[in-house]
Amino acid sequence: MKKILVISILFACLQIVSAQTYYGEGIYALMPGDEVIFRDEGYIVKYYSFSESAGKYVRGEYITEPTADLLVFNMTANTSFYGDSLYPIYISGEEIKTFYRGIWFYARPLKENSEVVEIELKLGILSGCIDTDAYTVGNTVIGLETGEWGGNYYAKGFATEIKEDKTGQTETKREDSCIDRKLTEYYCKNNELKSEEKRCDCLDEGSCKKTALVKIADWFRELFK
Repeated sequence: MKKILVISILFACLQIVSAQTYYGEGIYALMPGDEVIFRDEGYIVKYYSFSESAGKYVRGEYITEPTADLLVFNMTANTSFYGDSLYPIYISGEEIKTFYRGIWFYARPLKENSEVVEIELKLGILSGCIDTDAYTVGNTVIGLETGEWGGNYYAKGFATEIKEDKTGQTETKREDSCIDRKLTEYYCKNNELKSEEKRCDCLDEGSCKKTALVKIADWFRELFK
């Protein structure tokens, strides 16, 4: 029994000694105990532990599979203590793409019989945008999947952008305006807030009057939809 205990302690010490420390953005092959430090952002990403048969529910069915646990810590936290972590990332048999406080995590699935986590860490921003007067043809909103929502000069609306980075979340909301024959149209492109100016006769304080050509085009769309 003592011999087994000594071997276990030696193995644990060997893991601690062999753990690697990396810094900043990069593509890494991490082993349990390895850390990636983002000093300017104030975070440490640590490969905390590996389990050969972690359990989880998938579509109502309980399965077990190898799983690696990566945790995000503050620079001042105790990285050997799970309870000090801020955000857990679980890597198993699927690709992982997630974001936390300015860091993108792109992880490949775990390879069979391997504890190595292949992961790319990048600094960036998570951005989302919604436009209430998204331009439509019939009942179909153009470009929803690409994030290109707006560009509707003939309806008043507002666009809202939410961004998250290392400092947290910020929200920016802008409302269309039409003053002195100049429309300022706010819209979304690639999940970011954009604006465009257009000369027109104002229908109200946030939209243009439709020209004869636009009315004819609308009529044809309705006719052939």
